[in-house]
Amino acid sequence: MVKKLISLLLAVSLILGVIIIPNSNTVQAESKAAKAKKEYKKILRSAGSSAEFWCYDINHDGVLELLLNDGATRLYYYGKNKIKKSNFSYAFACYKKGGVFCSYSASSGYETERYYIISNGKVKVIASKTDDSGTGSASAEGPQYYIAGKKVSEDKFNSYIKAKTRNSKTIEPKWHTATKANINRYVK
Repeated sequence: MVKKLISLLLAVSLILGVIIIPNSNTVQAESKAAKAKKEYKKILRSAGSSAEFWCYDINHDGVLELLLNDGATRLYYYGKNKIKKSNFSYAFACYKKGGVFCSYSASSGYETERYYIISNGKVKVIASKTDDSGTGSASAEGPQYYIAGKKVSEDKFNSYIKAKTRNSKTIEPKWHTATKANINRYVK
């Protein structure tokens, strides 16, 4: 009888431990998310109400990233226990799946698309496309495609992006002015 009671208590303790004690990864993600939100609010409050922002979990890790546009576009993200920043002065979009985001630019006949991920606390370029066709130069090469810095064919480039983004659609930022009300509403 005592052995059965002890067995029953151990079984109940084990079940309660699994249900009640949260997974350490979940606790870490919640802690990172809370720290990131607190820092993002500080950044936005100092940016001024003419700035625009968008918060979205770009890399799907449970922690929001902050995109701030105040003349230049900056991406703030949580990496290696602190908030980090990357600058993008061009159009920006991200994909619903795969944790991939991209920036587009055009200047003096050159067009550039860059595809990025956030990995190991850093923003990394995984692929890019450049096109100098609009320069009117005799030495213009036209569209060129790169994966991890190596030149590839257009088909290989497209297949790579399709696989990395799991064939999902892009999401354009939903900009909000950096007012106190919007900061409290959208940084949550």
